[in-house]
Amino acid sequence: MAVLPKAERLALLAQSTYGSGTGSNSKTASKQRRTGFRQVSAKQLPQHGNLSLVEFNDLTAQQEKIETNPHKQEIIRLDARPDLISKDREHYEQTLFFDYVFERYPEYYNFLAATPNGGFRRKGERFRLCAEGQKAGWPDCQFACPKLGFHGLYIEFKRPVESYRSISEARNALKPHQLATLRMLLSQGYAAKVAYGSLEAIAIFESYIGVGGDYDNVVLFCPKSVLKPPEPGEVLELKRNAYEILEAEYA
Repeated sequence: MAVLPKAERLALLAQSTYGSGTGSNSKTASKQRRTGFRQVSAKQLPQHGNLSLVEFNDLTAQQEKIETNPHKQEIIRLDARPDLISKDREHYEQTLFFDYVFERYPEYYNFLAATPNGGFRRKGERFRLCAEGQKAGWPDCQFACPKLGFHGLYIEFKRPVESYRSISEARNALKPHQLATLRMLLSQGYAAKVAYGSLEAIAIFESYIGVGGDYDNVVLFCPKSVLKPPEPGEVLELKRNAYEILEAEYA
């Protein structure tokens, strides 16, 4: 039997999940050990004979390259399953937006983040997340980069208008407490918009960073008359409390 050189044996051993100290009956261990290597699943292994070290390194390098852009990885998965896109179109559109920024504007990408408010939560999990500080109505995306005199940009995501049954249904998708949160952020010097789909989000983002037209006049489904700064003394009804706009904030 051929014996690998010491350097190659060590390289393979570094990827091995065997003998990692996790119990053999552990569910986590069983998931990790489908092939015995952390970065390769059984489906990726060739169905013919052995896998050389060079082939193994190529496989792991390819996977690592994809994982640097998880948005692209998810887009590929969903494009192969249109039924999953239709079940959660908002997730798909937000993923498209993050992928666009990742590819086109790497200098800004690290300042952009999502807020995991969406999705079904069991009562206990919902309470735990609220206790940690997660807030219903907080915008889906935040861009922590000051531009155009604003402290930063917040975007509330909705699926594209054409995916709703009617115009009124699309308008009602923006809940009152979500609108109130956006207007509260406007009162504190932040930019805030509602994006119906990835194309609107891209238009908002590019106009904010100064490469895609006038930010104040970007054409969006949500009219400017709806998302406007609050007046002094106005009380904004949030999900669990209220926020009063003080005169001092406009001094």
